[in-house]
Amino acid sequence: MVNPLLDGLNALRQRGLSFSVRNNRLRVHPKHAYKTLSDEERTFLKRNRSAIKDVVLRGLPPLAAPVAATIETDSQQHHPIQTGLPVTQIVHELRAARARAERDAYIKQHDPETWRVLHFNDPDEIARRNNEATAVMNSPYQPPIHNW
Repeated sequence: MVNPLLDGLNALRQRGLSFSVRNNRLRVHPKHAYKTLSDEERTFLKRNRSAIKDVVLRGLPPLAAPVAATIETDSQQHHPIQTGLPVTQIVHELRAARARAERDAYIKQHDPETWRVLHFNDPDEIARRNNEATAVMNSPYQPPIHNW
């Protein structure tokens, strides 16, 4: 099942952020972390603030542990799974990897800000951010036109 909210929160939590609710306000920890968030991540937090507060108050699910090995599937993509597991566990891991790929395709099409949060360290996403920042930096400054 695709849940962009939890996936986005887990992506932020894997980068070292944590969340709490105090006086009905969403808090991001550590305090300086909010300043380091990208525009897409801030947009994700603003658009989903009430839902995030509900999830935090109910309790966040534990993060998945990092896995050790990768295998190649019929689609020639590398998906992380643990080695030395029973066949049923490997099949479960492959199904989970396929579900993650379907989730990413769905999120990229329907909610690009969440996709950018999930794939913050992806080389293509880093290149996109750098190109966007360079375009802004190289654009000529045009003072605002006042209609006085």
